[in-house]
Amino acid sequence: MLFSRRKKSENGRMFVDLEDYMEDTGIDDRGIVMKTLDMRQFSDLTAVADMVSRNWMVLIETSMFEEGETKRRDAVEKMRTVAEDRGGRFYEISDRVVLIAPLNVKVERCRIRRKT
Repeated sequence: MLFSRRKKSENGRMFVDLEDYMEDTGIDDRGIVMKTLDMRQFSDLTAVADMVSRNWMVLIETSMFEEGETKRRDAVEKMRTVAEDRGGRFYEISDRVVLIAPLNVKVERCRIRRKT
């Protein structure tokens, strides 16, 4: 498919027309929805599961969790299970921030280094 879109430009360089490439691969970048959620209670997992089922990217902040540290850790582990069950990827960004992304979204962690 991709090779059929190769064309020579005026200066003789190869040009690949990617206009329909996204449709051919089934990737639709316009359909990606990002939601943020302040998780305060274990019962908020229902909303998380719903968002993940809709194939949305969900960023969850747990620093305002009201039911104690043990219950918060249980909720984070449950989010990991929800992501795996519903076909998403689970990323624990920090001890208080979790990201669940659809399989077609690649998330890379990087560090910004400053010269002193």
